Amino acid sequence: AISPDGSRIIAGHNDGHIRVYDTANGRVVQTLEHSGEIKVLRFAPDRSGRFLSGSTDGLVHVWDLTSGRKLATLRGHTATVLTAAFSPDSRQIATGSGLSRIESGPLLCSTRPRRHAGSQGRSQVRPRIPGKTLDFQLTR
Repeated sequence: AISPDGSRIIAGHNDGHIRVYDTANGRVVQTLEHSGEIKVLRFAPDRSGRFLSGSTDGLVHVWDLTSGRKLATLRGHTATVLTAAFSPDSRQIATGSGLSRIESGPLLCSTRPRRHAGSQGRSQVRPRIPGKTLDFQLTR
């Protein structure tokens, strides 16, 4: 993934490491560790320097690019996290796993996000819009 300002590239590896490259010289400037094989990396669009990683361990980590500090760990998936996205305002994250499950909630780095999941491959995503609930029926 390329940072919104174009100054950094992040690359995930099978060994669980995330390497941060400086685009000006191609050098590794940081190496971060996620416990599973990295499957998804996404930058927040708000240029805050936050990005997320999802992996085979079922976890999603939110990172600060500048410090390399892990800001939050989002739990809830029991299978590999295969996809993830920030909302356009970078305040929410939606993630998906190999079990056709969607997790979504506000990104509050000081607290765990809310997760709502039904049964039979049916998940509810509750955005921050009061009174609105999105209900998905996922098929394989």
